[in-house]
Amino acid sequence: MPPPRSRAGPPPSANARAAEPDACPIEDRELSRLFGGLEGLGDIVLAVSGGADSLAMLLLVAHWVRRVASAPPRLHVITVDHGLRPEATTEARQVAAIASGLGLAHATLVWQGEKPKTGLPAKARAARYRLLLEAAKRLGANAILTAHTRDDQAETVLMRLARGSGLDGLSGMAPAGEIGGIALLRPLIGHPRSRLVTTLEREGLSWIEDPSNENAAHERVRLRLASGQLHRLGLGNEALATTARRLQRARLALEHGVDALARTAAVLAPAGYAEIDLAALRLAPEEIALRLLGRALAVIGAATEPTRLARLERAFAGVLAPDAKPVTLGGCRILPRGRRLLVCREAGRSGLPTLELAPGTQAVWDCRLVATCGPGEPAPLVVRAPTASELKGLADAGHWRRGTLPLEAARTAPAFFRNDQLVAAPLHGVASADGPHLGLVRSVLGTATA
Repeated sequence: MPPPRSRAGPPPSANARAAEPDACPIEDRELSRLFGGLEGLGDIVLAVSGGADSLAMLLLVAHWVRRVASAPPRLHVITVDHGLRPEATTEARQVAAIASGLGLAHATLVWQGEKPKTGLPAKARAARYRLLLEAAKRLGANAILTAHTRDDQAETVLMRLARGSGLDGLSGMAPAGEIGGIALLRPLIGHPRSRLVTTLEREGLSWIEDPSNENAAHERVRLRLASGQLHRLGLGNEALATTARRLQRARLALEHGVDALARTAAVLAPAGYAEIDLAALRLAPEEIALRLLGRALAVIGAATEPTRLARLERAFAGVLAPDAKPVTLGGCRILPRGRRLLVCREAGRSGLPTLELAPGTQAVWDCRLVATCGPGEPAPLVVRAPTASELKGLADAGHWRRGTLPLEAARTAPAFFRNDQLVAAPLHGVASADGPHLGLVRSVLGTATA
């Protein structure tokens, strides 16, 4: 595989290109509008690969912090090495050097393990967000910044159009979203990549060109190569991004309707499962009802990606049918239960996580529940779901009853153990005197907008 190319500027044509509005460098006077919303956020993670887009974001945010911000956040620069190219290690060092020159901390995170043979771009993206999210939580950061541009937005809309996406997909990437309880912000989503390139050229900075960005085996690259023809057909990046922005308005209006339905028809139980009134679901407009079910899947299943609309529609039709049967989707089990719909976590093939907690500490278990080990505990506790035999023992002892916690939820609710001996199972009716306890990460049915 050829090495990545470094680009440096300014080239001879830089002044001519800068005369075009879409290629003018970003000026200091624009920084407050781009980054002013970051003031007061505390710690922020910047996702920087070393490409032109993310390097320009790093430079601009650093300039804003030094020159403009009145309550600047603390910046942490993170580079993700996917382990797919040997050159990536060198590229990460280059980013580290630039960050150091700006007085910023930098860390490289590596995607470990065997790499998939199919669907690599999507799985690499999921791994990247997982690593960024884990880093943000370790640092106590309140937000992750990515350098997505108007060009990325247009390509995303075209890719989703090809898949037959609905309103959410065609509204593209939101300027501000959330992933795992951390804000996910895209401050440059309204600007073309050309403006970021000329910004770097003005500063005389080099950047990395990843050769995978020219590999036509990837869908996004094929769309990029076809951009000239699409522009001549009226499907230029600006038009596509404008459509996405208008659809985002419609999406927000629909979400208000989902909020109203959630308040009257849905309950998120402390044990990390949801119940939805079936009659209310049937009476609601189908789009609103679908979105409510999608929200429940996102919260209970702890997914980093929204459920595909076609799959959600099939599941929705199935659980509302007269002969409704349980459905598995998005890391969840959806079960009709009389007048209500039960949405529970699915254990999956690999099972639910095991977490060790030292006395006086807490951590998130399965992205749903916060587990706390009381300071008075004499030794660490293990947090995991009970086995079938342990669950039967809880029932035989009269602690757990199906009337208080459905079987499907009990199977995927955590308990505290020491040396495989049950210490406490607060959600199953067994509390300890000394303080292991659990609480929901979220108290309402929220949305996942990664």
